[in-house]
Amino acid sequence: MSGKAHTIQSGNELSREPRNGAKDTPDYFDYVMFTWGNCFAGDSLVMERGMQGKGPTEHDLGPGLKPGARFYFKYTDILNHKDYASDGHHPAKVKHELSLFDHLHCCIISQSHKCAFEKIVPASLADRVFYIENDCKDVWEWAEKVYDFVRSLEGI
Repeated sequence: MSGKAHTIQSGNELSREPRNGAKDTPDYFDYVMFTWGNCFAGDSLVMERGMQGKGPTEHDLGPGLKPGARFYFKYTDILNHKDYASDGHHPAKVKHELSLFDHLHCCIISQSHKCAFEKIVPASLADRVFYIENDCKDVWEWAEKVYDFVRSLEGI
């Protein structure tokens, strides 16, 4: 850990940041939002936030795709979480936080990021983290490849 102090920003501050490409409202930042496992929106949103307010191009979503980590949870576990909520838009959301140690089913990361992530993934989660090759032509093919892999795991 570095000696730097981490400043917690309010929902109001986060909603005004240039990297809030989706123009989310302040209350959005009070929740961990979930989407369906084969949805590409998470990859697109992460890219938008990294691009300081401009949307990803066709190249960014195509051959230039640099996918982030995808976290998968069992839907029934989320529905039974004490802080579960529904907003009619997302399949589910949990207020404030969700323990990865208690709830993570698996995490999928592009093989190209393996060296960086292996250094920071806690040992207690390492058996739930999988690295797969991104040999896909675009974000949609990547979303399907990852979802097929996750569905092949026991218990999903």
